[in-house]
Amino acid sequence: MSAHNTIFSREASQDSNNGSSNSDLEPSRVLAEFVGGLGPGQVAGRQALGAGSLGELHLTIQERQNSFVVNVNQARALKSPRNSKSLPAAYVKLYLMFGARRVAKQGIPKASKSLSPQFHQVCMFDQNDSFDALQAIVWGDFGPLDKKVFIGVAQIQLSSLDYSSSSVSGWYRLFPSSSIVNPSLSGTGSQLSIDTLG
Repeated sequence: MSAHNTIFSREASQDSNNGSSNSDLEPSRVLAEFVGGLGPGQVAGRQALGAGSLGELHLTIQERQNSFVVNVNQARALKSPRNSKSLPAAYVKLYLMFGARRVAKQGIPKASKSLSPQFHQVCMFDQNDSFDALQAIVWGDFGPLDKKVFIGVAQIQLSSLDYSSSSVSGWYRLFPSSSIVNPSLSGTGSQLSIDTLG
């Protein structure tokens, strides 16, 4: 068993002692099945039901020795959040989360201006940190006055991924920031503000 999976099993026992559990994400998992077309391990809040997809992001997630590795491959069908005639130079920020707390953050460089950009970037995180979720946020640079425009977010519950085939790969639907689930609050799919991520 890898160090990463050990972290998850230890979390479950701690949570069972303090009255909270990974079942807090259960309503979001059921919702994810209802929304459909989500990537492996992806969860979304109730707001995803009424929100259309803002595009998709292709990720490959794997464990490698003492590292947790995320390949940010490409995006497709990104929606511009404003009626802009210019294309965004998209970039991605990855956040490892433990409940509502940000444990680690990495970003990748901007891609060429496109609504279906190619990234092909690798982000490596230290597995010694405890984390239970990955949030991938796509931002767009539309020019000098709009350098950081939110495009969409995907949230992945890492304990639900199966690494037996060495990596997990898939397309993740992007949703508005209101779709982020904070698993540390309650089983009602409470939302976590994008502003808390910095």
